[in-house]
Amino acid sequence: MPDARVLVVDDERSMRDLLAIMLKQEGHDVAVVEGGAQAIETLSREVFDLIITDLRMREVDGLAVLRAAKEHSPETVVVVITAFASTETAVEAMKLGAYDYITKPFKMDEIKLVLANALERSAPTRARRSVGSSIAESTQIRSPTTVASPMTRP
Repeated sequence: MPDARVLVVDDERSMRDLLAIMLKQEGHDVAVVEGGAQAIETLSREVFDLIITDLRMREVDGLAVLRAAKEHSPETVVVVITAFASTETAVEAMKLGAYDYITKPFKMDEIKLVLANALERSAPTRARRSVGSSIAESTQIRSPTTVASPMTRP
């Protein structure tokens, strides 16, 4: 199975770095952005299997990132993390399609388990995408090569 493409969105550099290192060690292809606006711009150009987004960020928040992710690629799994948990935001995130809602600070084992389960949910999509790209590569139109063979008479 191909490695997952993961987007990490957080305005705290230390959190972005921590999550990126952990995910790369697990063998995933990781992109990091420092805010919601940059995440939404990235989502308009690229597809991700998993998005981990902070809830509270300057200018554009994690719920806007969640909405954009589901609009651009409904099968993308989104995990929301926050240091400012409330029942209202948790319910709203889940209604918008978040896979999970995790409060900071979190234990590394906890986040690894949640992300592993989230990636397991996205596995069929990754497999379809991989098969689809393999089929596309194998069915590309190639220019015909004509080899003339000399005609022989008996």
